[in-house]
Amino acid sequence: MTLRPESKDVEELVKKLEEIGWVNGHNLLKFKPHNFVENYYFPKFLEKKIKEINSELFSNLTPSDEEEVLNYVHSELQNASEERILDYLKHGVPVVVNGESCKIMLIDYSGKKNSFFYLTEAKFRGSPQNSKLDITLFINGIPVVVIEVKAESLYGSHFMALDQIRRYEMFSPELFRFVQFGIAYGDEKFYTPTFPNWKKKVGDSPAFNWTVELNENGKKVRKNDILDLLIPRRVIEFIKYFIFFRKPREGELDKLIARSNQYRATKKAIKRIKEHMEKSGKNRGLIWHWQGWENIHDVLHSKLLPRPLLRNEPGYLFCRR
Repeated sequence: MTLRPESKDVEELVKKLEEIGWVNGHNLLKFKPHNFVENYYFPKFLEKKIKEINSELFSNLTPSDEEEVLNYVHSELQNASEERILDYLKHGVPVVVNGESCKIMLIDYSGKKNSFFYLTEAKFRGSPQNSKLDITLFINGIPVVVIEVKAESLYGSHFMALDQIRRYEMFSPELFRFVQFGIAYGDEKFYTPTFPNWKKKVGDSPAFNWTVELNENGKKVRKNDILDLLIPRRVIEFIKYFIFFRKPREGELDKLIARSNQYRATKKAIKRIKEHMEKSGKNRGLIWHWQGWENIHDVLHSKLLPRPLLRNEPGYLFCRR
């Protein structure tokens, strides 16, 4: 039996990404596969998008003020921890301009000023070896998602993809200050939180399916659909509202990312709250439920459970270094 070449799976996935709104970055930036992304992001492209997104602010700046602001943003991105990078992606980079505090937004959460593009086989500096990603997704020139593709025809290939993502975290931790989650695309499709592995310790973070609810013959059914998570508007929504860091009592940093059921439940709860607030004669209650963190912490760190079983446990995904 001849296995289908992995390159064919990459080609098909690229077509699907284009169908949901991702643009070919090789054409956009004149960037060739196997080339290095020297700064882990694209500074000049980001500058262009920053000016578009923050046009009102930049319209009042002198050329020297503009240069000073952009240099400050780059300095922050080059030196900030992964926690601060996520905060900058969510809320912007705080700067002082002419004595006034303001935020330089890196992502446009309210309009259509974002640029979503992908690169295949882009290289990133690393040690003991460089990292060459199958597919990297960028928002405004900043890498936010990595996709590792393994042959769909090979049983268990998604585990191989997950292991490769973990190696990238060790080889190129600087990259993973920016990247928020990874996709293991093989015989099964999973997403997983990512984290810069500065200490280069071998570890294993959980990975889960992304499910969607569909109506089939009048019945609600759930199906796995990782591409639904990768719709550009969903990615920016996910970054802003469904990924965050936490430092628990013992002091080690956790990165939390919502599961698909929690994403749906949160969306429904917010919709219900809005309806409740807008209606007069409110006679229906709202129950807010939070799943216990201590329980999920114990489950995910238990060495007694086999790896596949972890995917069926409730709670947020998280990884710890």
